Amino acid sequence: MNNKIVYIDISQFLAYRKLTGIQRVIVEFVSRLIQDSTQIDIKIIHYTNNNYYYLDNKEVLEFFKDIDNYH
Repeated sequence: MNNKIVYIDISQFLAYRKLTGIQRVIVEFVSRLIQDSTQIDIKIIHYTNNNYYYLDNKEVLEFFKDIDNYH
């Protein structure tokens, strides 16, 4: 059986880096999906310069740990 693929675009989150209501939910939701996912293939994407880019899931988790200071 093939895993399902879920694409999550975090472009706006990366651009503004504000941790308010919905952003906190996104951080928690995406972190849990990445860490607990065995049946779903999580693809985190970022849209910039008219292109979509895949982001490394481990790198996204590092970004979520320290959003304000991540480079």
